[in-house]
Amino acid sequence: KDPVWAGEILMLVAAAYETINEPNLAMASHKKAASALKKMGANGKALRAESNAVVILGHLEPERRLLPEYSQILKAAKKLRQHNIIATTLLNISREYQRMGALQNALRFCNRGIAASQTIPGGLTYFLAYAHRAHLLIDLGRFLEAETDFELARTSDFPAVKSACEVLAILMGKASKAQLDSSVLATWGERLEEKPEAKTKLSVVEEMLVKYLSEGPRGKFEITDHLFGVDLHPLTAENRLKNLIHRVRKKKPGLIVLDGDLYRIAEPEIQMRGKAKANGK
Repeated sequence: KDPVWAGEILMLVAAAYETINEPNLAMASHKKAASALKKMGANGKALRAESNAVVILGHLEPERRLLPEYSQILKAAKKLRQHNIIATTLLNISREYQRMGALQNALRFCNRGIAASQTIPGGLTYFLAYAHRAHLLIDLGRFLEAETDFELARTSDFPAVKSACEVLAILMGKASKAQLDSSVLATWGERLEEKPEAKTKLSVVEEMLVKYLSEGPRGKFEITDHLFGVDLHPLTAENRLKNLIHRVRKKKPGLIVLDGDLYRIAEPEIQMRGKAKANGK
């Protein structure tokens, strides 16, 4: 039980749990590893363990919005100059926005992730970044650009990237689901199961609203000042905001809720109730 090695051992234990598909135990071990590594001053490794725990949480609760957690990790990674964590976290944030239909925001964060991944060209994160961007470009209908990223990703020998490319091939009409390898990673396999409404795109101003609320709850005057400027008449600004929120709720039922005087992005269970209500259930 040497404290010097406790964090390292817990990281290995977490990796072992991931290998045998025990995500809850893996997540708990990563959290313990982060705590032990912080105590001995290994802040970079501690942050990696924290990041792994959040990623696993996202796999366990795919409907959950983890932008606040990823934003904290990104801030800490920048402070510690952990470039691989920066790149990975930017891609995770991008995926969060993609799942909300905020594709332009998703693409911006993905491009930042690709730029950060250039510190280790040819590494796993580097190839996954291009695979993820290919998926975004497919969703945006920019198929020629998607093809370029897809071909680059296909040059990788990493199993995770090969899984991504199998899914991309299906999304691009180059293969059928019947050809999908049973060992494809769940994180990529789930992209094939997304319902049509999940791919509904938000407009530029709708994306601006979602991004602003993803940073934390906001009052209506904060929102109108941020989106429309301070010179617009208050009644005009309020009406624009009401119409804007109505459009987002129509496209993404349950995504935005009013909590007291503040608008915020809903928790998963509230979003699911909103979707059920919109479907008349």
